[in-house]
Amino acid sequence: MKQQAEASDPKEHSLSGSYPAEADLALVPPEPLGVALVVPAQQGPRFSPEAQLFIYTSAMWEEFIHEWARTLPYRKVRRFGGANDHGVDIAGFESAAGFGGEWDCFQCKHYANALMPTDAWPEIYKILRYAEAGYYSLPRTYYFMAPRGLGPSLEQMILRPGELKDAFLNVLGEGKVGTPNERAKVAAYAQMVDFSIFQSATPIELLQQHQKSPQHIVRFAVPLPFAPPPELPPSAPAADETNYLEQLFDVYTEKFGTSARTIEALVEHAKAHAHLRSQREYFYCAETFRIFYRDKVPSRTFENLQDQLHEGVKEIHDDDHSTGYDRLQKVLSASQQINLTTNALITVWQARDKKGICHQLANEDRLRWCQ
Repeated sequence: MKQQAEASDPKEHSLSGSYPAEADLALVPPEPLGVALVVPAQQGPRFSPEAQLFIYTSAMWEEFIHEWARTLPYRKVRRFGGANDHGVDIAGFESAAGFGGEWDCFQCKHYANALMPTDAWPEIYKILRYAEAGYYSLPRTYYFMAPRGLGPSLEQMILRPGELKDAFLNVLGEGKVGTPNERAKVAAYAQMVDFSIFQSATPIELLQQHQKSPQHIVRFAVPLPFAPPPELPPSAPAADETNYLEQLFDVYTEKFGTSARTIEALVEHAKAHAHLRSQREYFYCAETFRIFYRDKVPSRTFENLQDQLHEGVKEIHDDDHSTGYDRLQKVLSASQQINLTTNALITVWQARDKKGICHQLANEDRLRWCQ
């Protein structure tokens, strides 16, 4: 069915010097990013990420390549599917011009064996046919993406673009792809094309780049790296510290009777000043944690961790306390006793991160010490 649909005359499309709107292609939306969860321990051998790629379906392989491409610095990345993809599985666009500007094509082939030249000829024919017809501009680079890579014959031709072109023209001359009317046009067009646009990427290279995707740990259940040591808080507080610091100054006014509303003014009260220094260090630990894992896990994972910690301390926070200082200390203590089981970030957070998240919640007015 797919071959029949792709063999239709590209002139059937409205060319007239313009390029197709995205709606003209079967656009497959990206999967929504969720929350990274802890994967239960499994008995028996664990498959490496590379081995997992071998047992994917074709659709899963395209999803993986789509995630991979979204880690690259394109203006936008789109996944196309179905019989009307016109030889484009995944496209990375450099500008708003889309197919009319510079773009790269990623052709996904999930076969049981490495790709051979006979696998490549129909795909090369397809991309040249539609580019010659004006359906889109010729891609800047065209990548063959296969979990088992390219076989030696095809890989060596890819590395010798002139040899690849000669072999493709020979295949056209033998009538092994396309129809007679199309082959003449494609052959003439191919003569003008620099065949160095055709490239490949190995599974190892793909996995190394995919580590930058927030879906990497979800897809392959690999351990998260530990966050680097946080920097010490600057002497002058940042703008995003305002709310939780104001709450701490309220605590010190109530507890110690100080009227200080700045860090400098609080220096005169040694105990309050030392306490404030510790709380700011906790806050910066949590901020380092949040920023470090922001692009390593799906978008709602850290917020989910905050929500779960908030639920864990909410009853103690809402209980009656003699002072705001007492409420603060008991909430910080309670944060250390929380035993979460699902969010993947619990595998890497530490005691100071938990205390810092309490101050992040205070910064958002989800916790308030003096009531």
